[in-house]
Amino acid sequence: MRRSKGGGTVVAVVTKHGTRYRARKRAGTETVYGTLRKNKREAEADLLTLGFEQPETKEIPTFGEYAKSLLLGKFATGHYAWKRTTWETNETIWRNKVQPSPISSLRLDEITRRDVQRFIDSQAGSPSWVRRIGAFVSRILTEALRDEFIESDPSNGTRYPEVQVRENRTLSPEEAIRLLNPTDRMSAMILLAAHTGMRRGELCGLKWEDVSDGRIVIRRSLAAVRGGVLETSPKTPESRAIIPLTPEAEETILSQPRRSDYVFTTDSGLPINPSNLSRDWKQWCKRNKIDERMRLHDLRGSFVSLLLESGADIRTVQELARHADSRTTMKVYARSRMDTKVAAVELLRGTITEDRVQDRVQSGPISVTVAGA
Repeated sequence: MRRSKGGGTVVAVVTKHGTRYRARKRAGTETVYGTLRKNKREAEADLLTLGFEQPETKEIPTFGEYAKSLLLGKFATGHYAWKRTTWETNETIWRNKVQPSPISSLRLDEITRRDVQRFIDSQAGSPSWVRRIGAFVSRILTEALRDEFIESDPSNGTRYPEVQVRENRTLSPEEAIRLLNPTDRMSAMILLAAHTGMRRGELCGLKWEDVSDGRIVIRRSLAAVRGGVLETSPKTPESRAIIPLTPEAEETILSQPRRSDYVFTTDSGLPINPSNLSRDWKQWCKRNKIDERMRLHDLRGSFVSLLLESGADIRTVQELARHADSRTTMKVYARSRMDTKVAAVELLRGTITEDRVQDRVQSGPISVTVAGA
């Protein structure tokens, strides 16, 4: 009696111990064999259990479940753990944006590019915030791709609202002079930011051991202070450069009371929370009649811009700003004040006025250099 297709067969094998039998099944180009048996009947019995290993099937989670598992798992502890502030922001996005949305209940392998685009289009807020939400969604789908829950990332090609580049507000030299002779801790931190270009977290994380011989070394950035517990992050080699201090900045640092290892502290000796520093900055601007649209971080841009206006070369400014790429220095931070632009145009006018051109003609031929020559 002929066996059904795919049922396999029994083959005879000649060995030194005589003829033996074993079951054999084929599927396409693959073949599996059973154990050698002394008689054919035993080999036929093996056909009932002989087969190909079935690939392990994964239970595909929904997007919301998978995002939660990552937040509470690899992104919370271990090598891939996010920084505390990053984790809290993404957890907020998951809880307030992802969970209430239809995409949360979709299985990972059911999500299409249209689903992702519809989710992004439904988000309210600034373009930067919508892009931040999209970055979280994209990261989750990237992990799903690595875990082989999906074969391609449906977030690729998602369209986001355009972010309008905010024009930095730069201090004028007159405003910078008004920062001198600080009378309180807040004024001292503002003067130091304007004279060194230090970031908010770097100011809060500055320790006495980082200050010596008229210079400071940026070693760490303070992210937050929660219940007396500090959250700091070490700086990269590019950001750990030595910054020389102006006499005014050095005097400002040395005038601070030594309550702890940190230069700027509360009355109880705790370092200043960066969030509180931003809050106090707004109040300080109002009291001192500084444009309230100006951010604390704009002092860093003022530091870069005023250095360039003073004649410093771009390489030096890049190193003082601790940027890995000079394009960041020029594109993001460097801004020209209107007074500087007017002065530049006046220089141009002085070069090309009719009288100056006539003087050059009378003094001799004008040499012309051709680009690329």
